[in-house]
Amino acid sequence: MDISLLTVVYSILPCLIAGYAAVVYLASRFIPPRAAWLAAFAMAGLFVAGATIAMQRAVQGLAPTGSLIKAYVALYVIPTMVLTAAALSLRSRLSSRWLGTLILLTLAVIVLPASGYASGFFFDLVNASG
Repeated sequence: MDISLLTVVYSILPCLIAGYAAVVYLASRFIPPRAAWLAAFAMAGLFVAGATIAMQRAVQGLAPTGSLIKAYVALYVIPTMVLTAAALSLRSRLSSRWLGTLILLTLAVIVLPASGYASGFFFDLVNASG
């Protein structure tokens, strides 16, 4: 397994979710909540599918696909829900962009490692050595 694949799956893609939430919050034009949620879950779904396929190929079938899907749903969907909800809520309630950005960043620093930790509970490896 390539270390760069793990870096992308566990570090870069979750940061893109936080970046998306920041874009939703800082966008100068109004983004309808329905469109923001649809784009967020489409992005998370693509991340789950892509990471599952890439990791399944990397471990050559040693991890059951179901456990990979559960692990990546925990890794990507949980922060997507929390950060998108926070971005939309802060956008409608808070006028200070700096304070809202700081709150989103703080929330991302808490939620992203927690979701990475939670995803580890679903990741099962099959040890088929005899």
